[in-house]
Amino acid sequence: RDFLDSEQWHRLERWFGWLPSDVLEGDPELLLIKAWLLENRHQVAEVWSTLDQAEVLLANAPPATEATDRVKGEIHAIRSRQPYEAGDGRQTVRHAEEALRLLPRDRQAERGYALVMLATGHQMCGELGRAKQVVFDALASDEASAEHFHGRILITLCFIYWMAADLPELSRTAARLLQIGEDEGLPEAAGFGRYFIGIAHYQ
Repeated sequence: RDFLDSEQWHRLERWFGWLPSDVLEGDPELLLIKAWLLENRHQVAEVWSTLDQAEVLLANAPPATEATDRVKGEIHAIRSRQPYEAGDGRQTVRHAEEALRLLPRDRQAERGYALVMLATGHQMCGELGRAKQVVFDALASDEASAEHFHGRILITLCFIYWMAADLPELSRTAARLLQIGEDEGLPEAAGFGRYFIGIAHYQ
């Protein structure tokens, strides 16, 4: 989980390569971390099949506990991308809201991802004001003190400004994102910062 928060995807991938397949496929939490890895690599077909495996294990598990609710919250967070890719903003919002309801506050990476999808789902539905409000509320929350979470929210804001063709705000927000990524050693955040600065100049 620390590697998820610090964006150490290569190290996490290497460690997963050492796990026996029967250990990995019998543990819903390990399957979820595998799904995050696959999502980061944009191997989306494998993401959905991995989530299917985790859901089967959960269905056959003992009655729901706080831990199973958290796992379900993670599944909803990742699942929110599936309807987004199909152009279904309403279902994107539904999955993202359920993820935020179930995920505890200390799951910064997962909650940050769900907020990304919630805001972009609203934007897909033509609700630009609501999309921005999701981001501004998150930035004003105490969760924003966590650098990884803050970076995720700024990535979201960059996407929103890009889709809204607001290039001055895209440039300013991308510069903030790049600074956080470099100052806090978050390579993914820094990479997105450079990407969006490039997009702004290109446009």
